[in-house]
Amino acid sequence: WFLLRARSLSKWKLARALSVIGKGGTIHPTAVVEASVIGKGVEIGPYAVVRGSNVGDGCKIEEHTTVNASVLGKGAKVGRFGMANLSVLYSGAFVGAANGYQATIIGRDAFLAWSVTVFDLSFGEHIKVAHRGERVSSGSFFLGAAVGHRSRIGAQVSLGYGTEVPNDSFLV
Repeated sequence: WFLLRARSLSKWKLARALSVIGKGGTIHPTAVVEASVIGKGVEIGPYAVVRGSNVGDGCKIEEHTTVNASVLGKGAKVGRFGMANLSVLYSGAFVGAANGYQATIIGRDAFLAWSVTVFDLSFGEHIKVAHRGERVSSGSFFLGAAVGHRSRIGAQVSLGYGTEVPNDSFLV
């Protein structure tokens, strides 16, 4: 079935054939969409790359953006030159271009401006996270941040690995 859908043995065309794309959206001809589920009314701009991701209805992925193995909730937006890798963006979240977001959770209607940095790799001890009121080891050296619902983070802010930003925060 995939071979018939792809009409080729090319690995790139097969990866594209693995995608499910909803109606009413626009995908620029230069965009790459592979092994992903794309919702209704999604806009994917020029030279964007979406791989192994679930993109909710009404999302906007602007030009030169990369979305890998991520989940974007309804109406989420990844701005120009942005990157979401192994991340979750809740409904209405917006992330601008930055040094990339990896293993990061962005809450509902949160806004991260252009040039926000989220660190995701510890070269020493395991990353610690909050659990039942105390900081405990996550057992991992690789973990981004968790940004609360409706939070606003301004340009040039840096978040360390394992950082939790509470709901309704405003950081500049």
